[in-house]
Amino acid sequence: MPSLIVRRPVGILRIVTEDFKSKLIADLKEAAESVEMRIQQIDFQTRGYIEQVQKSDIKRAMALKEQVAAEKRRHESLRGEILERLQEAEALELDSEYEQGHVESEIEIKEGDNITEVLGDAAIVVKDDVVIEIRGVK
Repeated sequence: MPSLIVRRPVGILRIVTEDFKSKLIADLKEAAESVEMRIQQIDFQTRGYIEQVQKSDIKRAMALKEQVAAEKRRHESLRGEILERLQEAEALELDSEYEQGHVESEIEIKEGDNITEVLGDAAIVVKDDVVIEIRGVK
């Protein structure tokens, strides 16, 4: 019977423990601070340069200002996303499941298989870095 090996996403679900929640919150706070520092660096590094360029070429200075503003907006948007994730992390309940990401696995599909069952939701459930359950695998 013909078959194919295909890839499918597999979710990584973390059981929220006090240690996991604390580390997640700390990582997100560190990421937000890092983005904030980058925004400040952009301001500091470009302010003087743009002023110098403005003395000789106003059009070029205006283009630089727009580029810097776009870069700052991108970083501010990223910081906003991180802060939103931080609020979500702070609200996590202990022993709940937190979707941490995805990996891929290969699975064989044969004629006659139910595609929904074969490619359906698969997940690896982890608690304190130990796999405690594998879901959605025949």
